[in-house]
Amino acid sequence: MRPVKIVSNIFGIAAIVLLLLAIGAALLIKYYPKEYLLEFVTKRAEGVLDRKVFIRDISYGLGGVTLEDVRINESDSDQAPLIFGSEYVDLRFSFISLLKLNLDFDKIAVRNANCNIVFDDKGISNIQKLFSGISNRGNLGLSAKISRLSLFNTAISLENPPKNLAPLAGTYKVTGKILIDDSIKIYGYTIQLPGQRGRISPELTMEIFKDDFAVTGSVRLENVSLLWVYQWGKDVSLPYNYINGRVTDLVITKTYVKGRARASSTLLNTSKLLRMEGSCQVDLDAGKVLISQTAGSIDSSNFFIENLDFTFEGKIIRFRIKNINAVLSDMMPLIKIIPSKLFGNVTGSVSYAGGTYSGNMTLVDFGWDPETKIISGLRATLLVSDNMFKNNGCAV
Repeated sequence: MRPVKIVSNIFGIAAIVLLLLAIGAALLIKYYPKEYLLEFVTKRAEGVLDRKVFIRDISYGLGGVTLEDVRINESDSDQAPLIFGSEYVDLRFSFISLLKLNLDFDKIAVRNANCNIVFDDKGISNIQKLFSGISNRGNLGLSAKISRLSLFNTAISLENPPKNLAPLAGTYKVTGKILIDDSIKIYGYTIQLPGQRGRISPELTMEIFKDDFAVTGSVRLENVSLLWVYQWGKDVSLPYNYINGRVTDLVITKTYVKGRARASSTLLNTSKLLRMEGSCQVDLDAGKVLISQTAGSIDSSNFFIENLDFTFEGKIIRFRIKNINAVLSDMMPLIKIIPSKLFGNVTGSVSYAGGTYSGNMTLVDFGWDPETKIISGLRATLLVSDNMFKNNGCAV
């Protein structure tokens, strides 16, 4: 018999076997009472999770199962608080993998769900306890692999988080997709932040290493409030309020966060809008923020930040700002040392390091008290060196 004929026969036999398996599975699915299957799935889930599980209804077909009204409690008691609840959970899997007791989920879709993450006094969450229990119970006779996870209108609540996570408390509304392979890809996501904090839309890839992780990608920001971010610091006094824009080239690790942003921010106590485009790096261990190579503008004023280094508490470490072409009143929300009654235009550059200021600035049409204009129409060039001001002439 020729090799081609042998291969043809092998494929023919394989096709027949697969067809018989498919017919058998179809008959099993069609005639196996779903109430028995519902009871089996519920008890199996309770055995794996060691928690009370309720599933109102189940429907299934070849390669897929839909669970309706799924609830998982904190313990094996009906009265225990809810960890997870969902109106619908759709499971799509390979039938061949099921025969091997290896559930290869091509897709899991969760709709209108609630997940309640609660931390105890030791800072350990109920979710962490759940997975630790599963891990400690060892081999459960069934392995599972998830390739895609889709969340639709899912609410995730964080309650009583530890001190270092306290600003994250609240309920998040999530819709999006996760692709799980050698890395974890998050795409098509929108996350509504708690309260009036705004919305973010991440497109990210996560890689997990032995002692670290790396999250890369981009994030769109929509009316994101920075006031709650300041809660991580102590007595933070920064002027930025709500921000809109996009962060690209984003990298997040255990020790630092960096990226490039093009965004606009409203400012506290003023209607002026700050626009900026440049780079930012956050040193999580040192508690410092570095903004660099950033072009900015407020109304008709422009400037370029070569570097701006400050702590999480808002303490300025150093800065260098050049190419300044600004109206003083525009800059007052950012630079609090400018006297409120000083008015006019300024050009030049200024820097600060080690507690001293330096710079070369030209003041044009400046004066004192814009309402009464006690002094007005002045022009002067100021040289600043080690906090010492030198006037190169003042003309009216």
